[in-house]
Amino acid sequence: MRKIRTRLAVRLSQRTFDETLRKSLARLGFDVVAGSPNEYTVYLHNEIERWTAVVKKSEINVAQ
Repeated sequence: MRKIRTRLAVRLSQRTFDETLRKSLARLGFDVVAGSPNEYTVYLHNEIERWTAVVKKSEINVAQ
């Protein structure tokens, strides 16, 4: 599984340097950033903490 993840990450990272792809995604509102799976994990955890704090401070409740 790790080999597959690494190969996929390398290929995706290489594609992020394709200017045509970057422009297409930018038109759709995406910010293209290349990074390793570990960097993404750290980013994702930081975002979860950040938005959890926003939800708690705003006293937002999610109805099921």
